[in-house]
Amino acid sequence: MKLTIAQQLSFGTIKIETSGPNGSGSGTGYFLSLDDGLLVIVTNKHVVAGAETGKLTFTRCAPDGGPLLGETYCATIVHFEEHFDLHPDPVVDLAVLRIAPLLDGMAKRGIMVFYTHLPWSMVADDEFLSTLHTCEDVIMIGYPKGIIDEKNNMPIVRRGITATAPSIDFQGRSEFVIDCACFHGSSGSPVFLYNSMLHPGEGGLMMGPRVKLIGTLYAGPQFTNEGEIVVRPAPTSDLAVLTRTMMNLGNCVKSTQLGWFREHFLEIYREDLEA
Repeated sequence: MKLTIAQQLSFGTIKIETSGPNGSGSGTGYFLSLDDGLLVIVTNKHVVAGAETGKLTFTRCAPDGGPLLGETYCATIVHFEEHFDLHPDPVVDLAVLRIAPLLDGMAKRGIMVFYTHLPWSMVADDEFLSTLHTCEDVIMIGYPKGIIDEKNNMPIVRRGITATAPSIDFQGRSEFVIDCACFHGSSGSPVFLYNSMLHPGEGGLMMGPRVKLIGTLYAGPQFTNEGEIVVRPAPTSDLAVLTRTMMNLGNCVKSTQLGWFREHFLEIYREDLEA
């Protein structure tokens, strides 16, 4: 089964469902290869904060190696939060789960699952972000309000534009803002620059798709009942929706912040090799 670029991006996300002392919640994660053998699921710190149990629902793999739509496997992980590595900067809302041990354990039990992952080459660096303007076409893939095509275990794709230039640090932080409908459950969604037709290139305009991961959604401004505007993490449950309304804007951590995880894990592997 040959997948389009859009389909590949969709199969690269997974719904995250959590439960803990504060109740249940949901968010989005996406598969990223930090390097050969370093496969992780990226999401937000606040998605997994306080989670005692986490559930990841995978699509099973067909005999031909493609996705077996309608057939799923649910992996339940206890002490869920403890399995994540957190970005050391308290204002960078990113967390990653090393997924290879889970996949290896499932494979040993004959459970084969299908997913796609982003190669590190698709992660936008500072040089690439510096070429982007205030108004760029983007797509965001995830599970807003926990909505999912349950029959086929597929996410929801939303389209929007950048509302601030990704080349500039919004409010002095390594983030930017998108104009796109963002709701609880969208936390952790990958945000891609997505040009399907003409786009700027070396020497002029170029044809064909241009796709790069430029950020991870983590928050958005909301109206309170009193009319005050506040910026807070996109909630993982409906609890906050009772008193606050999203404004169809979303704050995204820049893709460059993923570099810390890559260097961190590569250093661990170097130490293991030297031991």
